[in-house]
Amino acid sequence: MSPGFSAAQGETFLMPRPGAYAKEHLWIVAFADGDQVAIVNVTTTRGSVPDPAAVHLVPGDHPFIQHASHLFFADARLTDRTKILALTRPDPPLANPHRACSEELLRRVQDGLIASEFTSIEVVEFCRACRDRDDLV
Repeated sequence: MSPGFSAAQGETFLMPRPGAYAKEHLWIVAFADGDQVAIVNVTTTRGSVPDPAAVHLVPGDHPFIQHASHLFFADARLTDRTKILALTRPDPPLANPHRACSEELLRRVQDGLIASEFTSIEVVEFCRACRDRDDLV
C-alpha cells in the first residue's frame, strides 16, 4: 500500500471494474463521510458519450490518463473505505493507490457526479449531503 493512502476524498486507485475483465481503471474517491465513500471510475472514450453532464478527461488532467476518457457515472457506487483499504493489502494487491486528483479535477468529478442522470439516486443523495455538509464548514 502507498504510504498515506486512506481512500480519502480526492485520492485515486487502480482496480478492474467489479465483474469486468482484468483491465485496471482509475477510480476516484469523489466524496467521503466517515467510513462511507462515493467512487467513480474513468473509462476510455470510444465514440460519443450520451450524457450531457459527462466529464471528459484528456492527458494532463491526471497522470494516469493517456488518451480521451470520461467518468463512467452509471458505475459510480457507494462503498466502505475499509473495503478499499483491504483491497490494497494482499500480495499482490487487488487495488493499487495512485496519485490524488487536483482540486480542479475533484471539483469537476463532484459536479458531474451530482448532475448526471446516469448516477444512481442513492449516490446522488449521498454526494449532495456531503456537499451540503462541506459548504457549511
